[in-house]
Parts: sequence; C-alpha cells; structure tokens
Amino acid sequence: GMQKSLSAGRVQSVAVRLIAEREREINQFLPESVFKISALFTAPDINKKKVKFKAEGPQKLATGSAAEKFLNECKGAKYTVKDINVKDGKRTPSAPFTTSTLQQEASRKLGYSVSKT
Repeated sequence: GMQKSLSAGRVQSVAVRLIAEREREINQFLPESVFKISALFTAPDINKKKVKFKAEGPQKLATGSAAEKFLNECKGAKYTVKDINVKDGKRTPSAPFTTSTLQQEASRKLGYSVSKT
C-alpha cells in the first residue's frame, strides 16, 4: 500500500500550488471604486399625500468629481415620474409555474389564447 500514499501526496501538492496561484491572482486584483447615483424624491400623490420615491441611476461614475458634477447638474432639473413599480413587502411569492398555469398566466398577461402556445 506504499504506492497509494505517494500518489495522494503528489496530488495534494498540486492542489496546494493551485490554491497559492489563485491567491496570488486574487491579491493582484485591485478593486476599482465606482460611484453610483441614487436619489430620494418626495412628491404629492393623487390624494395630495406626500410619497417618497427612490431612484437609482443606471450609470456608474469612475471618480468622485464626476459624481459631484453629475449631482450638481441634477439639482436644478425638473423630474417626471415615468414608471411606477409597486412592490408589496408582505406579498408571498406565487408557486412556481406548471405548464398549465404558465399558459393561463400568459393568456392573462399577454392576451394569448392557450391554443397559440
């Protein structure tokens, strides 16, 4: 049984070297800092009740000065609400789709008749 332990030892040293190389790769990777823009708006709804909106900018800005410049441009601008997503925090997710419920859902949401799918 001498041969077995020898091969196991060799495999181990290869694994250790792989881990060390991976570690070196990780250490060489320096994260670059990115600035993301998000904004909070307060606006009256239909019932004149104040509602808070959170908006996230899709762009990532590379430097703090670029982010600041962008923010200053945003300050004087007028904003319109283009799209509203209402998320209910207490809603339980619906069960995963079976083929028949998927078809029902498709017909309900997209106006497909079940025969089309």
